[in-house]
Amino acid sequence: MARGLLGWVAVAVWLLATSLAAQDPLLSAALGEKDVSAERVKSRLEALTKDSQLDKGARQELESAYRGALAEAEAADRLRQQLAQKRALGADGVAQIERVRRPLPPARDPATLGLLQLEELESRLKVARAAVDAAANAVRQAEAQVADLAARQKELPKRIAAGEKRIRELEEALRIAAAVETDALRKTAGQTLAACRLAAARLDHAVAQAELQTFSLANELAGAKLERARAEQQRAAAWVAEIGKVLQVRLQEDVNQEIDRAARQMREVESGNPVLREALRDNLERARLRRDVQVELPGLRQRVQEVQKTLADSRQRFAAIRKMITQIGLTQTTGEMLRQQRARLPDPATHQRQRAKLQEQSNGIRLKQMLLAEELAIDVERFVDRVRQAEPEAARAQIEPLARTVHADRQEILGKLQRDYDEQLNELARLESEELVLQQFAGEFSGFIDEKILWVRSSVPIWQSDFRRLPKVLDEMGPLLRFPEAAVRGARDSVVELGLMGILLLGLIGLRPRLLRGLKTCAEQVKRPLDTSMHPTTLAVLLTAALAAPPAVLLWMVNEVVRSYEVVQVVGVGMARATAGAVWLAWPLEFFRQACRTNGLAREQFGWPPAAVSRLSRALLLLGMVGVPVLLLVRSLDSAPEHVRSLVSRPVLALAWLLMALLLGSLLRPDSGLLGAAAAPERRMARRTRVIIMAALVCASLAVVVLALTGWFFTARHLSARLLSTLG
Repeated sequence: MARGLLGWVAVAVWLLATSLAAQDPLLSAALGEKDVSAERVKSRLEALTKDSQLDKGARQELESAYRGALAEAEAADRLRQQLAQKRALGADGVAQIERVRRPLPPARDPATLGLLQLEELESRLKVARAAVDAAANAVRQAEAQVADLAARQKELPKRIAAGEKRIRELEEALRIAAAVETDALRKTAGQTLAACRLAAARLDHAVAQAELQTFSLANELAGAKLERARAEQQRAAAWVAEIGKVLQVRLQEDVNQEIDRAARQMREVESGNPVLREALRDNLERARLRRDVQVELPGLRQRVQEVQKTLADSRQRFAAIRKMITQIGLTQTTGEMLRQQRARLPDPATHQRQRAKLQEQSNGIRLKQMLLAEELAIDVERFVDRVRQAEPEAARAQIEPLARTVHADRQEILGKLQRDYDEQLNELARLESEELVLQQFAGEFSGFIDEKILWVRSSVPIWQSDFRRLPKVLDEMGPLLRFPEAAVRGARDSVVELGLMGILLLGLIGLRPRLLRGLKTCAEQVKRPLDTSMHPTTLAVLLTAALAAPPAVLLWMVNEVVRSYEVVQVVGVGMARATAGAVWLAWPLEFFRQACRTNGLAREQFGWPPAAVSRLSRALLLLGMVGVPVLLLVRSLDSAPEHVRSLVSRPVLALAWLLMALLLGSLLRPDSGLLGAAAAPERRMARRTRVIIMAALVCASLAVVVLALTGWFFTARHLSARLLSTLG
């Protein structure tokens, strides 16, 4: 009985909605008989604004509903266009792919460049560089489209399911709006809004279904566009290189002609006028300076091309890795491949130092340009007057034409040198920009890899390792044995930096007795009952920092050598990263150890108990003697093969953190450890807190050991770095 009654009510509601729809085309559109158009909603909104019989509140309510309907209708129009594109891709996708994959037009003949003048070559070079930048932007857009397709592939099924659910909800809302509302105008506005929302939802669902059906074609088309964009970029870069070669030859010829002309003037001019002779010498020197600048420019352009190629290769590897992870997932094999790719990434610190050098070089060139601008400001009359003043009065009229000629040559050479400096600055700016982009991309790439491989097993458990391969592994570490020879060559490139650091190191060692006497003086000043100044404590901190500096300076000298090109070619960038990390580990440890010495900060300035200070000093010495060598070894083998890290780095890291767990447990025991010696009897809650801290640190250290031994070596190293940061 109840079911029959509900059925008759539903039929009545449907008939009511159908009768209303017959009177209003928008409502008939709501029932799916025709599309809801933005023009109809807009006309209804305009008619509503002209209706003077409505009060202000009703008009605002109705206008709000129609504006919402208009926004939904406009969104539906955009979705119709997307749907048409998806359907066109399904019908014409293969033809579009074939059109994109057509061969590029024949390349331009470089022989035609030889017929152009110098000014036209410079103009062509600017246009070609703009084409290279446009091609690079096209490549980035194509890469973004490929990445977007890969991300949307996973979301399409969820989007389709959510669309179906929303369509059902909106259909139900439309029926309720037709049955509940009694006011005709409000009913029409509510049904119009619901109808537009329903139409937009149906179109969005249809677009998602069409995209899923044509996804393989869209993916192939995006890949074809990316390949073509890269080919066009390579062709544009090759054309820039061809123009640069021809332009370089022309500029060299022009510079050589200027040098010959200036040298010939020096020989032919017999006047002993000092101002004129100095101007002739300046012309010759500036012409030779132009030659030096022209010699440097090809090297800068080559470096720009190398950085661009490195960036393009890195982007291709990044895209391939993301595609591989999407298709295969994360396994131990893919994790090892990701770790190898991460080891091949350039060091961001290297690019940062390179950019600093480029900025320094650019500043030097700008200073030279400022000096040139001052010389260019000297007009011909001033120069001629200076020449005339240096000549006897009888010969002044004869020397004036020659002076004007020399000044004109001088202005021409200075103007060309100024343009050469502008070109050098442009190349340096391009190189710095490319270095910055590569540095940012390397950080993004490494962050992506670290996120993916954090919980991927990197090797088998250590008890399954084949230690019989250890002699072979040691043979594979042979490049490390060539380190001294490469270090000597690398030190030659950093003689100035190493000399300054050596002077600093010897100075700190020589001043050590005076630093110790200064600490003693500060301790005596603090003991005075009426002395409340912070000066002794501040001075003691500075003296302690100076006492702790020699090991860090020595390690920084080693880092200056191992990060040179010669050493990196032999042992890779791992040793440079290892020594840089060791500096920031050794100096804090040595600082706190020196703070625990006699007359040091801990005992005299802060009043720590002698037993706790001596125990902490021994622990810090042990930690430094173990931690720094372990860090150097583990970080140096970052780029080594997996079996080398498994048999060498893993046991060393596990043993180091096992010692760390024992050391922390000994230091932090509430009764007999460091805290027990430093603290007076206290409440139970504070004692429990110390027990929790000790247990957390010891368990974290043991977790590193377990992760390293069971094959999660990368995760163990990541956790090690976080623990060291926490303890620091």
